[in-house]
Amino acid sequence: MHQANDRTAKWLVDRHGDSILFLAGITGFVRWQPVPAETIAPRRLPDGLLQVWFPDRTQPDLVLIEIETYPGKDVDRQVFEDMEAVHLNRGVIPEVACLVLKPKGNLTVTGTATRTSRLGSATMTARWPVVNLWEVDAEQLLARGDPGLIPWVSLARTNRSQAEVLTECRDRLNALPDAVQRSNLLSVTAILAGLANDPKALLNLFGGADMIESPVLDLLIEHALKKERAKAEATLKQERVTMLVAFLEARFGSVPPELQSEIRLIRDPAVLEPLVRLAATCPDLAAFSAGLPRSS
Repeated sequence: MHQANDRTAKWLVDRHGDSILFLAGITGFVRWQPVPAETIAPRRLPDGLLQVWFPDRTQPDLVLIEIETYPGKDVDRQVFEDMEAVHLNRGVIPEVACLVLKPKGNLTVTGTATRTSRLGSATMTARWPVVNLWEVDAEQLLARGDPGLIPWVSLARTNRSQAEVLTECRDRLNALPDAVQRSNLLSVTAILAGLANDPKALLNLFGGADMIESPVLDLLIEHALKKERAKAEATLKQERVTMLVAFLEARFGSVPPELQSEIRLIRDPAVLEPLVRLAATCPDLAAFSAGLPRSS
């Protein structure tokens, strides 16, 4: 995952790792806890590593958590390398819970990787299960009654409309008695649902007093604000271009359509500002056109 989704995944692993284990088909354990990230591997960290205790064992098993927003060509390699890192660091091959959240074209995560030495005399192969969230039944997740599963529901398979499912998720989370748990789960549910829905609409659906104290909410707000800023900047740049064309028309009369098209393609403020000065000082449209930046 990337950026806000990275931090969301980390929060879910640390606080609701048992729900992720259920998604991966790992059940029957009596206790679990996250392993501090700095002790896993010095190079590239996976999304999480859990210690999981089963009733018939005194020592915990290790479960490597990998959460990918989309399938990609590098996912299998990354999981393989993370398994190697845990093996080198801990001396055991970990179980793997690999979740892929959204489909992307024909790409898949195979759950297998093979590495062969240069001369071909040695081969290493790894296999692990992969859970595609869009193939998981949303109703089964809701039926568990586990609040930690609700953030994943919007990405799961359902015959109902997204609005109906998300409203049920919100209502269930609003019923939680613990205010901190309620606000954080509302936030991460909105963030993950944003992969398939309009983040601004989600903020309206999941927002309100219950989310005000949530530190996780900052992720959703940051994402929404970035989109709003980008939209505002694009509008401002377009207004500057329109004003530049109007300024040229005021000085020289009609501006040829070809020149207008060249000007409207410019989006960089660093380029637009000197063009305003050029428009004010150039002797004619030909001189202005000669001063336009053109790709070589």
